[in-house]
Amino acid sequence: MSKKDKKTSTKKKTSKPAYPGGIDAILDRMAVRRVPFDRAPREGLPPLDIDLAPLTTKSVKHPDNDPREARPFRSDFHRKRYALRREFIDAPELVFLNGFLISHLRKTSWPQDAPALFQRIWAEHGDFLIQHLDQRWLVSTIITFGDHGVTQTQRSLGLSMGVLFGMMKLYESERLFSGFQSNEPYKIGDRVPGPLPMQMDGFAVGNGDLDIHLIGRLWTESQKDDVIGPLARHLLSALMEERSGLFNRLADLRDQINRANAEKGVFPVKAPLTLVPVPASCVVTDPAKVSWVTVSTVKAPLAEIAKFAAHHLDIGAAEVILYLDEPDEEIVTFFAPYPKVTVIECSDAYWVDLGKSRPQAHQLRQTFNASHTYDQLASTTNWVIHLDVDEFLISKRPIAECLAEVPSDDAAAIARTIEGLARDDGAVEHFKKTHRQAGVGSSLLEEIYPTFGPHLHGGFVGHSVGKSFTRTHLETSGIRLGIHGPRRDGNDFANRTPLADVFLGHIHMSSWAEFISKLPFRRSRGSYRSHAKVTSRLGTGELLDFLVEHEGETGLRQFYEEVCMDSEQLRQRLDQHGMLMPYDLDLDAKVARIFGP
Repeated sequence: MSKKDKKTSTKKKTSKPAYPGGIDAILDRMAVRRVPFDRAPREGLPPLDIDLAPLTTKSVKHPDNDPREARPFRSDFHRKRYALRREFIDAPELVFLNGFLISHLRKTSWPQDAPALFQRIWAEHGDFLIQHLDQRWLVSTIITFGDHGVTQTQRSLGLSMGVLFGMMKLYESERLFSGFQSNEPYKIGDRVPGPLPMQMDGFAVGNGDLDIHLIGRLWTESQKDDVIGPLARHLLSALMEERSGLFNRLADLRDQINRANAEKGVFPVKAPLTLVPVPASCVVTDPAKVSWVTVSTVKAPLAEIAKFAAHHLDIGAAEVILYLDEPDEEIVTFFAPYPKVTVIECSDAYWVDLGKSRPQAHQLRQTFNASHTYDQLASTTNWVIHLDVDEFLISKRPIAECLAEVPSDDAAAIARTIEGLARDDGAVEHFKKTHRQAGVGSSLLEEIYPTFGPHLHGGFVGHSVGKSFTRTHLETSGIRLGIHGPRRDGNDFANRTPLADVFLGHIHMSSWAEFISKLPFRRSRGSYRSHAKVTSRLGTGELLDFLVEHEGETGLRQFYEEVCMDSEQLRQRLDQHGMLMPYDLDLDAKVARIFGP
């Protein structure tokens, strides 16, 4: 029978329980495997205060060459010790000790100091063990943290990753019976209809992000604990780099779908994540030595650009880099006396000097200019963030301090978006968060925005993706600063972390007049463009198209007042669910302070 015949056979099988006897039978079988080791007199683990350093340099010898280790076996303790010492011949003694502790800690009882000794070897020599243990033992180790972690993060992360790798072992083993190797993907034309077990909806292989959220949430959780964190990130990195297995096969299926969609003129689906190594030379942990810059391609009046520049210089930016999408001598002259503001005019000569034709789409010009800056940044700059002129970084404490705390193996740090509420005088004093940032369900959006809530992504009119700080001088080619964050060879960074105290204040509109004036551009070429080709959800663009065509200015005004306007009623509804963030930008005062009256 061919592989395809095997896969597409639909012959009904007789249904029977997967586990006859139910949970009682399962627990009984577990108990058999968890019986503690019996021990002969004077057998036991090393003392808790043992000097661990010599165990990193002393190698395990064959047990038959040591009378204390050789057979016949005196006990289960001796039998297990013998087997592990044979497995770890020539490995450091600390590696053996880790394995022997895990063997005990998987039982229903263990020597008194075993959990503390396990914690100690990982707290003091975690990096050493990561380098000397194979992946099988690293997985066993993180599972042990699930049972014997001393913090909530250690226990929850250990249990979660134990489930992840346990399920991987089950489905990868079962898949071998299909006749396919683990690195051999299926073909999209061979897909059969569901249903899936447990009434689950099928995963959208082309543009679903279940795998992204699974890896990303575990990675984020790992940053909360210094003992288990490096181990978890090492395993997740290995999982992302693995050239076989489910995640790699999903990437191949996405490529197949992209190629098929391209032939139909459909936009490609989201690219997978990629891990970007962070050299130690890129990491600065002293806030006093951390510097960051902004880069933007702007096409706005001088007054707006001055507010943007003044705000970021006022909160600590070492430099504000401005690419003028259209040359403007007035803007160049205004900023000339200020060395912390760099202005580049994107004239015809600019593009000729770079040997590049001016990209037609403004998004492509933005990305090119930001990436050009990234390639040219001086070694004294540690971080760069690509912003629009209507985006303002907002932080509860110095941004340099927040960036100094970013884990050393993260290449980027995300400032999450909050959206400004509009007033007719153009001032901005209040921002709103998404329901996810506030930790509440999406169903509350209909309570906060009774008419339009079901059609708003997180309750925002503009983007809710955020913008990323990127470490400079990463030793990897192919890095480009996209609109929302860095990419390598077209793929988003995998090792990026959200900043707890830094937000991106997006002034998507500051007044009714601005909303109406920018509406035509945003509908045709900006953020309100219809995405009907790639999603069936009625998004902001489709919603505004409907209002324009069927209700005109009356419908648009209702939308503005319910969703965008800084009204007391909206503030109360937002505040009730933890989605309101007061913050007075006070931009005129900052302009006066930085640039004079």
